Amino acid sequence: MPVKGIYNENEFYTVNYWQNKLAERIKQEAEQVADLDTKIKEMRQLNKSYWRLKEQQHRQQLKKFNHEFLQLLDYRVQATDFATKQDRYITDFIKDSDHLKCFYLNADEKGDFDLPAYNEIENIIEKPADMRNLNEIIDEEFDGSHACEWVLVCAINALFVLQKNKWQFGRYLRIEWQEIFLQNEKEPYRFIFTLFSKQALIPDDNNSLHRELNEESHRHACAVSTDLREGAQQSIELLVNEFIRQRERERERERAISGNRSSAVCP
Repeated sequence: MPVKGIYNENEFYTVNYWQNKLAERIKQEAEQVADLDTKIKEMRQLNKSYWRLKEQQHRQQLKKFNHEFLQLLDYRVQATDFATKQDRYITDFIKDSDHLKCFYLNADEKGDFDLPAYNEIENIIEKPADMRNLNEIIDEEFDGSHACEWVLVCAINALFVLQKNKWQFGRYLRIEWQEIFLQNEKEPYRFIFTLFSKQALIPDDNNSLHRELNEESHRHACAVSTDLREGAQQSIELLVNEFIRQRERERERERAISGNRSSAVCP
């Protein structure tokens, strides 16, 4: 069973695979991560940055927390500053791949991605004509021949991991930071390092772990469907055979009753 704080929204992976098979695969992959215990220790120390962010909700604190987190996952973080104070988000701070783009969202996000690109609570005299929300901007990032493969949305409360082919179905993975940092176990951090590191999403050899997991998930779903189909077929066969046997027993009783009556009539 996956750990608390990491969510498989709208079946990014099939439910049965997520609940029954993924943990075993994560354990296998985690054994290959160098210095994993050290990295877990460093990530657990990020809780101080997170609680400050949760309390202050300051843009620079948001930047600091997410930069430290992504660096731990081996991403090379671009040292770029926030844009004007009206901007809701900032892009392109992952500089070592065209396959991933990241947005900072200086707000809590539930997964609707409908917050405006500009902070409407601030007194903006001149707003741009194109007032797209984050949902529309993500659609653009995933559209076209040069579209990126992954989008990360770093909100105050959570990290959302979106993949191009699954985004159109509303499927994504979500990390709820408060739930993660309130746990004392290592397992949540092991999941995070294995599922969301640079090696898992955009490895240099293009052999993404998620591509393998997706194939396993589909194979597992097919196997489960086959088992269910065969189980249903066997159940139907058992019911039919039992019905046939029941009818045969009824006929035998009818024949026996008819025979007894004939014997009673004959002298």
